[in-house]
Amino acid sequence: MAGYLRQWRPGHLAIMSLLNATHDNAAVTQEPTIQRDPYSPQFTSLSKLTLLMTLPSFSWQYQAPIEALLNNNRASFDSHPDWIIDVRNNGGGSDSSYQQRLAWVLHNQTIRQNAEFLVTKDNIKAQMDICSTQEDNLACEQFIAPVVRAMQQGKSGDYVLPQGQPALQYDQSDADNIAPQQVAVLIDSYCGS
Repeated sequence: MAGYLRQWRPGHLAIMSLLNATHDNAAVTQEPTIQRDPYSPQFTSLSKLTLLMTLPSFSWQYQAPIEALLNNNRASFDSHPDWIIDVRNNGGGSDSSYQQRLAWVLHNQTIRQNAEFLVTKDNIKAQMDICSTQEDNLACEQFIAPVVRAMQQGKSGDYVLPQGQPALQYDQSDADNIAPQQVAVLIDSYCGS
């Protein structure tokens, strides 16, 4: 199945085992260790000029850690003109994880194409069920409700936008931008959406 999924979008769709590969029945007494979440965002000052921000995931549960990383290091972002943003192996996630800070690096008007949804009975059911898998159920339901309404009102086979959303959205950068002089974004073939 993994090979089949790679044909559609390498690095975007994957199958992962939720079971441990090995089970050792021998009683082993170890001190508990605290392991860092490998998908949490990281920040490093490489020199007086350059900083590195590593963002392994844009999944919705990393929105708060990404916001905290950016807000807690605002002075460093202000004082470093050169940024390296590492999103290698980042499988994608939710735009809301980084959307609020795009104004930091975007200095003019930007154009964003909003997502359209294919209207089918199965897609409507999938959208209605998706929030049951999320920890922040209320925020998910508030996001999904306009999508489901638009799909329920559309004709099967059509693509619809969430209610109230234009196909294209024009955003003007606000005055809160930091204006780095150079930004390098590191990507690889495993980056998704």
